[in-house]
Amino acid sequence: MENFKPVDNYRKRDIILGMSPMLASLTARQAILEVLLRGENYGLGIRAAALELSGGEVDLVPGRLYPALRALEAGGFVVPFRGEVLPSRAGRPRIYYRLTAEGRREASSLRDAIVGFYSSSALAST
Repeated sequence: MENFKPVDNYRKRDIILGMSPMLASLTARQAILEVLLRGENYGLGIRAAALELSGGEVDLVPGRLYPALRALEAGGFVVPFRGEVLPSRAGRPRIYYRLTAEGRREASSLRDAIVGFYSSSALAST
């Protein structure tokens, strides 16, 4: 691995795990939507909740979390809003996110697709 050179936008960790950027993006998108199905949350709160829900398997590092949140916002799946001003954040508010109706439909659709994939994979291996 000494001579490892990233290809395109693959991250070293993703290549080692055999995960394409598209799959990594889907994982981030699905994880965020799953967390927000449980209620509004802010960036690092979403990261912590995704870690907890996935048993530590999905770590939405900021370089993956915030671009995914921006894409979900641009797609009309989430809406951001400002929380209270916090002294611990030098008077800046946290930015919270909540699902739109379209975001709820997307979360359900992604969940059904993943369940369907694993169900058909299990059937194919028997």
